Amino acid sequence: MYPEIGITVFLFIAITIVTSIILGYLFQKRYVYKDIKVNRFNSLFTFIIVLGYIIEFIYNGGIPIFMIFKGDAYSHYDFGIPTFHVFLQTVAPFYTIYLYHQYVSSKNKDIIIYLLILFILSVLVVNRGSTLMTLMSCLVIYCQKKRYISYKAFSALVISLVFIFYMFGFIGFARSFKDHEDYLFDIAEAKESFRESIIPGEFFWFYLYASSPIANFQNSVNNAVHIRYNVIPFIGSELIPDFVTKRVVDPAIDPDRVEGDKYLIAKFLTVGSIYYDPFRRMGWIGVITIFSWLMSLIAFVPLLIKSNKPYFSTTIAILCTMALFSTFDNMIRFTGLSFQLVYPLLLGYFGKYYFKTKRIKFVLPRVTIKV
Repeated sequence: MYPEIGITVFLFIAITIVTSIILGYLFQKRYVYKDIKVNRFNSLFTFIIVLGYIIEFIYNGGIPIFMIFKGDAYSHYDFGIPTFHVFLQTVAPFYTIYLYHQYVSSKNKDIIIYLLILFILSVLVVNRGSTLMTLMSCLVIYCQKKRYISYKAFSALVISLVFIFYMFGFIGFARSFKDHEDYLFDIAEAKESFRESIIPGEFFWFYLYASSPIANFQNSVNNAVHIRYNVIPFIGSELIPDFVTKRVVDPAIDPDRVEGDKYLIAKFLTVGSIYYDPFRRMGWIGVITIFSWLMSLIAFVPLLIKSNKPYFSTTIAILCTMALFSTFDNMIRFTGLSFQLVYPLLLGYFGKYYFKTKRIKFVLPRVTIKV
């Protein structure tokens, strides 16, 4: 099903990789890892998050993972209390990453309990994307701490990734093709050599998710000849989080949104990297703009937070995850990830008050750019 990668797409990807390497070299001295202290309110914050999910389970009429195995219809898009779920589904991953930073800094075993609790909650909701993003952010924290990875740690990482990829497919089959695994192979045109191999079919899910985005992007480049170049819908739909987009651009009257699956290689492969929709809307202008905006966020958001703040490495980890998962979709507009960047700002600066003689002093950050 996949189209051949064209020279234009190949050159663009090569140029963006080189650009990223150069920017990484220029900014690497800014992104210095530092250990942090254990927060004495970890148990309280974990309890509040758990309580929030319990309320949502009650509101939803059941726990999603159990509903799936019972055969009930379930979609994580419909789960949770409106608005409240956005807050909960962003603050929980953010705090999980922050907890992990505390753990690698202190090796405090009590933190492992909080991490396990929050991870189990993520599994119960059956939001694979959010779980993988959180794990990736934790991996970034680990790499920042270690500077280099030993053979033992690398082996553990490989084993962990194999397990994660397997569970990704296992949950996918349970949620979408329970007792009908062959149907996925049929619609995805899997070769007989793969079907008859010893490789578990669960890994086929990750292969599709990892490889289909670039195929969809190439397909849009090949076939999207009637580009509208509507600037306002492009800004509202691609450059800001989607919980704001809904209030700026009505999806029902946005023709580019209505035709979102027009250039997909298959209806069930719905992601096309961060570049698929921008190309449909604005051609190569949109693609270059979205890449430039992503690089700007990665470069300048950390400048709003001092490197000695406890949430600095958490911010870097979220931004790295945003860049990596842009391989699959536009993570800038994905509220579940991009909105997590609000919490370091709130907790690190904009929410820091000093109470002196019944007066409140509001402290704003000073931004210094050093290259």
